[in-house]
Amino acid sequence: MMDSASLNTEFGLAKHLRFEAQDGNILALIDIPGAAQAVVSLFGAQVLFWRPAHSLQPVLWASSLASYAPTKAIRGGIPVCWPWFGAHPVEPGLPAHGVARIRAWRVIASGLDNDVVMLKFGLNLDQDPLIPQPVGCEVTLRIGATLSIDVRTHNRGQSEFVFTEALHSYFSISNIEAISVDGLDTRQYLDQLNATAGLHTQAGSIRFSGETDRIYLRAEDRCVINDPSWGRRLRIAKHGSQSTVVWNPWIDKAAAMGDFPNDDWPYMVCVESGNCLTDRITLQACQSHVTGIRIDVETLAPSPPP
Repeated sequence: MMDSASLNTEFGLAKHLRFEAQDGNILALIDIPGAAQAVVSLFGAQVLFWRPAHSLQPVLWASSLASYAPTKAIRGGIPVCWPWFGAHPVEPGLPAHGVARIRAWRVIASGLDNDVVMLKFGLNLDQDPLIPQPVGCEVTLRIGATLSIDVRTHNRGQSEFVFTEALHSYFSISNIEAISVDGLDTRQYLDQLNATAGLHTQAGSIRFSGETDRIYLRAEDRCVINDPSWGRRLRIAKHGSQSTVVWNPWIDKAAAMGDFPNDDWPYMVCVESGNCLTDRITLQACQSHVTGIRIDVETLAPSPPP
């Protein structure tokens, strides 16, 4: 990985994009006056912070106990889970959620267009012992008043490549019991807390009263996080994604995670876009696939306190 000085020389964008070393990692710091601010980690090609100028609150949640050194996955922001989601389907001893979030990515390109910073990353997997065939992965970010992320997988080998993936988005919210998630009505889901019970069907909005860990299948729809206490809606549109994961650890699970503050579970929710379980992707030789999301913040009049 290049050092921060070399990155600033080759990819820095005047006052809008600069690179800074921190705890053995390098962060990309983005400031677009009147549009947005963001922080991106080169370890994991992971957006850690993004706030459009019109939003009073940050959009993404990040753990205050997260490690930002390149030794373990960073808890929060938008980790890239690739090329498997959850446990490896054959070797459960391999790292959960794949290798993308625990590898240093290289910067390929940057640019500025109409108050949108573009930042593209590539991951070199040719010598990676956990990926047995030649594949490539690129992440392209477009950061401005909206945030978009594309993950492109390219099979460079001669045999088929089967993978699962997710953009594991952690969203900052006023309170988990005060929000709802729309866009998944009538969709079937697997409850990860009771996986042997088979598929369930969502009825209406998702509301939260305990630990939640669901994988919605054949769910290509846009999702909306309604947060009346903060007077906003977070709209998550996606493409190339058939699965949506909804997760909140609640009290006991949060307490069991060393990098998750015990009292933070009410203030975050994960609404993840990807291709999981039976929605896995199969690429033939020389084929590519792109999964992407676009996040918009709609500001509303906040609801009065109860």
